[in-house]
Amino acid sequence: MISTKHITKNVLDIINKKFDIIDSIEFKDFDYDFSVLKSFFKRNYKEYYSPDEKILVEHMDTDYYFDECTVGVNLRNFFQLLNENDIPPSVLILYTNHFGLQKEIDLLCKLFDKNDRPLIIESFIGNNHWDNKATINVNHDFNKINYNAMCIMNEIRSHRSALYHSLKCIDDSKITIQLTNKNNVD
Repeated sequence: MISTKHITKNVLDIINKKFDIIDSIEFKDFDYDFSVLKSFFKRNYKEYYSPDEKILVEHMDTDYYFDECTVGVNLRNFFQLLNENDIPPSVLILYTNHFGLQKEIDLLCKLFDKNDRPLIIESFIGNNHWDNKATINVNHDFNKINYNAMCIMNEIRSHRSALYHSLKCIDDSKITIQLTNKNNVD
């Protein structure tokens, strides 16, 4: 059985009853390194897929948009690599909390027949991996705030790295930046 990070056991059981899930991946697995996705697609390439064989993709994270691109950047790159690796979109099941993602998929797959497109499962239901032991109850007195601050959490992600690189040239007397560099990235 395939393991997933966000899909609850009950939902995964339903998916497994209907389809033969050959592999799964989450967008965060390759967000910072698309070579992970390339390897994933190469590992799962087949000349022919039976109608019930599916690759399960969890897209439960932020995507990035700019004016010139009507779809998310990561989603666009994902489909570009899917195409380069000659994997048909109909092999995919996309599990997402992005309601309305079907419109983006329709744009990305406009050259494909409607029957050769991914199955999209839009849901706000997902496993909660929040570690309650890591939370600290703080009595907030907002009137005592002396400095503006921003926290971008403890996990390397491409947008956080980009923000770090755009801020690191600011004079040290005006800003303090601390970066957890668990992936050895400047």
